[in-house]
Amino acid sequence: MAIILIAPVTTQTKNGYPAEVTGIDLADPHCLRGTINTYGAVKIAMKWTLSGLCRGTGEGCNLNITTPEMADVVDVAKRLGAGLKVTDSSFVPVRRIHAVAG
Repeated sequence: MAIILIAPVTTQTKNGYPAEVTGIDLADPHCLRGTINTYGAVKIAMKWTLSGLCRGTGEGCNLNITTPEMADVVDVAKRLGAGLKVTDSSFVPVRRIHAVAG
């Protein structure tokens, strides 16, 4: 399934690594996509749940999702139907989203 790209949102991991969320995958429970920068400036591609839990690594790579920017990303992902357990990879939940002028 294609990943919906978003404007990069910066945050940190539990261990203090700089992290960037750059996409939302509607077909995976680990729906947030992005990277973390480890010491030595190595960028590692990562997947996180809506609660910030990282896939396949220790707790130190979990996201800090308490910032307003990350709360917005999680809210948008939920509105799109991301983070749901999906058994059929061709299934995409249908949601109507209304734009609100701000």
